[in-house]
Amino acid sequence: MIELAANLCVLHPQLIGHVWPRVTPFLEAAFQHPVDEPEMTIEDARHRVEIGAVHLLYAKRGNGEITGAGLVEIIRYPRFTAAHVIALGGGGILDPWLREQFKQWAASHGATKMQAVYRPEVARLFRACGMKSVAVFGRGDL
Repeated sequence: MIELAANLCVLHPQLIGHVWPRVTPFLEAAFQHPVDEPEMTIEDARHRVEIGAVHLLYAKRGNGEITGAGLVEIIRYPRFTAAHVIALGGGGILDPWLREQFKQWAASHGATKMQAVYRPEVARLFRACGMKSVAVFGRGDL
């Protein structure tokens, strides 16, 4: 059997109804937070994709099979623009070929950096993408 290479696809918000049911299983695990009050649920994420605030990217093989998905927000800071990865899920979504496509897509939106807030158990995946820890993130009630 020949393995078909995947390509990175970017969803147009108006087409969310066609793709969302196929990517939800990949993204749901990323929204299973061990915290009492997550900053976003998968339903919130869908709404943010629908209004264009968040981009849904997904890996699709030549045969139409979707193998993984990610949610990305473009954040413009005063000194640089970052592609902020909100959620990732599925097989091969961080493969080198797809990472290169992601870099090109992010650059087309003005991003010069990639960032993510992630749990320790997935840190190695982001390190493989060239990311390093730059801060420890904490949260508490006021």
